[in-house]
Amino acid sequence: MLRMIIQDLRISPGRAFLTGFSMLIGIIAVIVSVLAGTIGKDYLAATNEQLYGRAPTYSMLMSSQHFSESASLSSLIGALEKNNLHAALSLTPDEEHTYIVTRDLDHPPNTDDLASGLSVDTVYTTAGYASVYNLPMAEGRWLTQANQMPRLELVANKPAAQNFPLHSYAYLTTGSTLTPTPLEVTGIVNDGLNFPRIYVNVEGLAALAPHLWASTNATFYWHDKELRTDQQRSTLIADLLHDYAPGTTNRISRSDTQEYEGVLQIISLSFIVTSVLLLGVAAIGLINIGLASIEQRTHELLIRRALGATRGSVAGLVIGSSLLLAVIVAGVAIVISMALVESIPLFLPRDTPITAPGYPYLAALAAVTAAVVTALIGSIAPAIRATRLQPALALR
Repeated sequence: MLRMIIQDLRISPGRAFLTGFSMLIGIIAVIVSVLAGTIGKDYLAATNEQLYGRAPTYSMLMSSQHFSESASLSSLIGALEKNNLHAALSLTPDEEHTYIVTRDLDHPPNTDDLASGLSVDTVYTTAGYASVYNLPMAEGRWLTQANQMPRLELVANKPAAQNFPLHSYAYLTTGSTLTPTPLEVTGIVNDGLNFPRIYVNVEGLAALAPHLWASTNATFYWHDKELRTDQQRSTLIADLLHDYAPGTTNRISRSDTQEYEGVLQIISLSFIVTSVLLLGVAAIGLINIGLASIEQRTHELLIRRALGATRGSVAGLVIGSSLLLAVIVAGVAIVISMALVESIPLFLPRDTPITAPGYPYLAALAAVTAAVVTALIGSIAPAIRATRLQPALALR
């Protein structure tokens, strides 16, 4: 029977090709539609993670006179790392800093250069900031981790890279301190902002340039996925602050935006509807081709019946050829769609906030199953019609 089915497909290669091509388009269209929806959702979520923090992110205002003390600040940051809290401090200096950028460390800026100091939006924070916000690196590296030797360093975002190029040095001064201190630009980060911003390693600044650092206020950011209440979170952070840098805390609250979750649901629903419609169009085309082929093959099937073919063998021939074609096309569609998915990372920039999507196995399984079921259903009506043909009509 299998040999007969294969020979049956060879009788009309053009018809078999068009039927298979219609099915191939339907399967790949469903997979690509689901994949596009996944990438769209991931991009929207990643953009919000860049700007507002990974969901859920909680924030708390804190104040302590000990934030200006290197040992206390380092102990508090170390405690956050030790407890694996995925948290960071963002501190506010009491005095504004200005920056003079140069590539030559041997020739620091002179007194005249200090007047041209650049003021830029600055986040004085710790390496843990990247565990709260989605900050892919465009070049270089992020701030030194808390358990390593503090360094005088900063990371610039992409809009600030023109003024703070990679591996240059930004000499930092204040209004009351005229001795410039160099901070190395160790990386360029994609933080999703359209204005210049730099991220300064506050632990290194407090440890290695204490004459430039005085602060009493901080904001605590915490990406916490544990099932804690806000009261439990507040108590835990207040206890850490009391142990390492006694001060006061405000109430903790969720700070990441949740408005996009409704948009994500709409995107998912729209792509699911699109996938179903694409599959429906492909199924209608497949059934139409199947019925048309029976019309063309009427004389051939009548001759088979006249030569002794049973009704069952004729039905099996019609249904089997459709199912075999569906299986072959499904295999080709899987190979093509896998190649498409594997090629996506080649088109993503290095500093993209999204991760390369995985192969949508569920969507592929649904598409292949639907294609096979459609091929089966689409061949039943032609098969019934073929079995009802009277052999005597072959003599006409």
